[in-house]
Amino acid sequence: MIHVVFVCLGNICRSPLAEGVFKDLVHKAKLSGVISVDSSATSTWEIGNNPDHRTLANAKSHGILLEHKAKQFTSADYEIANYVLVMDKSNLENIKLLIGNSPDGYAKLQLFRTYDPLGMGEVPDPYFGNASDFEQTYQIINRCAIGLFEHIVQQHNLV
Repeated sequence: MIHVVFVCLGNICRSPLAEGVFKDLVHKAKLSGVISVDSSATSTWEIGNNPDHRTLANAKSHGILLEHKAKQFTSADYEIANYVLVMDKSNLENIKLLIGNSPDGYAKLQLFRTYDPLGMGEVPDPYFGNASDFEQTYQIINRCAIGLFEHIVQQHNLV
């Protein structure tokens, strides 16, 4: 099983949306028995909460149903994951602090926008924004999810 985890600060906007978009790609490719998908937070602020209502509305407008409760990323999550995709540099550093020195040299830890064909950087947090900010975040996440999915399919010879 290939295990993919998306991580942001609160696990109520970006990472649950990435989880939902990526799960949709996996489901449509009939690879749900091969690729598992999850998301979590580097903070404890939102643990147990549903995704932000604006994230839910945005996802629904794209045919994505999010069924998730926020949870915190742990070192055990890192151990079982094959891919840990973070939304920004702050979360990247928080995970490095959490797991300490990694025997794999953090090989499975990457900025999610590494897979954005329009360029690298960070996925902006739409939390303090409006509906158009949530849509912009969706568009970035969708592009990155497609790029990551294609990478995993190729790396693991899944076609």
